[in-house]
Amino acid sequence: YLLYSSGSTGTPKGVLVSHQGIVLVLKQQIQMLSLTVLDRILWVLSMQFDASISDIGVALLSGACLIIDEGGDICTKMKQHQITYADIPPSMLNVYSSDYFPPSLTRVLIGGEVCSLPALNAHRKVRGIVVVYGPTEATICTSMIRLDANNAGLERTIGFPLIGIEYLIKSGELWIAGKTLAIEYWNRPVLANKWVENQGKRYFRTGDLVSQNEDGSFQFNGRIDRQFKLRGRLIAPEEIETVFS
Repeated sequence: YLLYSSGSTGTPKGVLVSHQGIVLVLKQQIQMLSLTVLDRILWVLSMQFDASISDIGVALLSGACLIIDEGGDICTKMKQHQITYADIPPSMLNVYSSDYFPPSLTRVLIGGEVCSLPALNAHRKVRGIVVVYGPTEATICTSMIRLDANNAGLERTIGFPLIGIEYLIKSGELWIAGKTLAIEYWNRPVLANKWVENQGKRYFRTGDLVSQNEDGSFQFNGRIDRQFKLRGRLIAPEEIETVFS
């Protein structure tokens, strides 16, 4: 499939993603979230965001029911449809209290930006929280972690690489290898240097600064450039400055 990234920062980049890694990702998400035919999933995310593909896929492969309801308040929809699982932006946990969502919602998946520690600690007391990480250029998600008492202090954790995914830290930057890597940026040969060869393996250079924790999990520490996330959207200030100048 072809999915455009960073549309808010200038010329969008079309990421050409093969199908070979998607089942690898979906099966491990289903296992981490313990999804079954009894679950009811609310489709929250826009189709312009690759994580929405995950919502469709985990429902199909687990036999869960995917609810598509575009009207009204998210909490009202969750109550009406007795939603048990939702993939939502971390900013929602920052804004809404832990008792805002109905008791039926037992699991939440977040990713794409850092969620504040107070919000994580509040919500994890009443429902399971799974944190995922992965660029569009590596098929939705490349690492996950379920938050529990043992990792309560890891505010910026991105978890452990999925089976079939390899993480390599080069000068603080995270490089990713595995079946999930995208083919290229569509018709953007100038950006081909984002994919590199190292010791016979093909890696994607994420631009993310990452370190490894004592338990083997990884932690997000920022960017090698000036990019940042604003309400889930990737912003590149230098591209905005170029347009203004």
